[in-house]
Formats: sequence, C-alpha cells, structure tokens
Amino acid sequence: ADADIEKLATLYFFTVEFGLCKQQDNTFKVYGAGLLSSIAELQHAITAKEKIKKFDPDVTCQEECIITSYQNAYYYTDSFEEAKEQMRNFADSIQRPFGVRYNPYTQEVEVLSNAQKITAFVSELKGDLSLVCQAMRKISANDEQLDVDSIANMLQTTLNVRGDRTPGNSVSPDNSDNSQHSVGA
Repeated sequence: ADADIEKLATLYFFTVEFGLCKQQDNTFKVYGAGLLSSIAELQHAITAKEKIKKFDPDVTCQEECIITSYQNAYYYTDSFEEAKEQMRNFADSIQRPFGVRYNPYTQEVEVLSNAQKITAFVSELKGDLSLVCQAMRKISANDEQLDVDSIANMLQTTLNVRGDRTPGNSVSPDNSDNSQHSVGA
C-alpha cells in the first residue's frame, strides 16, 4: 500500500540519510549521508540534543521529512546492527502476499512470489550455508573463540519457517525436520 511505502521511505530518510549511533560514552557517531554531507546540519543535530531521540520505527515513521531546512528530530540506535534489525522487523510487519530480498549479485530487489522463486533462493542459500559450514569446521579446530553452538542456534532460529519459536519446529537447510535432533543446544 502507498501508506506502507511512505513509512518505509520516512524510515530510510531518518536512518540512511540522518541516522546516528549512540556510543558507550553517550556521544553519537553519525552514519547518515545527509548529516555527513552537510556540516551545518551536522552541527545543528549535535548541538540540539533535545531533538535527538531513540529510534522506534513505529514512532519515527510518523515524523515529517524536511528537505528545505533542518530536521525537527534525529534518531539514534545503539548500533548500526540494531538499526538494520529494527528496519527488517518493521518491513516484516507489513502485510503483503509475497516476500522480497535484495540480491547483491544482481544488485536488484527480487520479489519472492511463487514456489519456483523461493526454491531457487533456498538453493542459493544452501550453497552459501555449505560454505559457512565448511569454514566453521576448518576454523573451529584451531580457534577456541568461534562459538559454533551460538552460530548454529542463530541459524536454527532464523530457519523457523512455521512461525513457532520452538527449536523442534524449525526446518534445516537440507529440508529435513529438526524434531529428532537439536543443533548446538
């Protein structure tokens, strides 16, 4: 819907263009291109502390985007990863009868709208995951800091296609049911 696109555009504006990350010492690191390209706007943002607010997609998407003057508000997260995760979660909450993904090889957004497209994508992921597993096997023999259980748990949680967050209801990359065994638990 047009309203959803407008909300996503607003979130893009306040993250990619004007986003901030809060550092451990309570200072802010700028990652937004609009702030990085305008010294005057950057000075305005960092001196107007009352205008710096915690990023919440449900609130931020209602903010007005100003292109002829300084922003009324600037939004921060504790990390760039947090901003990405919140954006993903917000986009996932939008009701639509298909999925989308960015293909870094073709640099295009692909619409996952039928079984054939999803199967092709899963096949590509399976190849990528195979490379990850090979690397983990090689590295884990010599690197005690590699937390294989944590990575396996992350993958298992992510591969939960049924929407139920219990480990027994996940599907592994080889299309087998995980209810008979656990991964890294």
